[in-house]
Amino acid sequence: MADMSKELIMQNAMMLCPKIVGAEGGDMYILRMENASTIRTNARELETQIKATALFENCREVDAAIVVKEMDQFKVLFKIWFSHFEKDDLEDEWGLY
Repeated sequence: MADMSKELIMQNAMMLCPKIVGAEGGDMYILRMENASTIRTNARELETQIKATALFENCREVDAAIVVKEMDQFKVLFKIWFSHFEKDDLEDEWGLY
């Protein structure tokens, strides 16, 4: 279980930076929103996995607390970043954004 948790944690963590870069590189509202949604999902899963790993005693509580604290700070920065998205004229053919 510890190995599986480690893999899931790493998968989610490794998705954050490329999605931020992708959102900024495209400068399209729909692309930014899609990437922001993916970032939020991966960040939430990462936080859940860290907490579960600590709960099942596969990592030290102090280490889990450090990651959770960093995730809390990331959420604040994410909200600031997200607030600067400006809707453009491109249509989302799925109607989500």
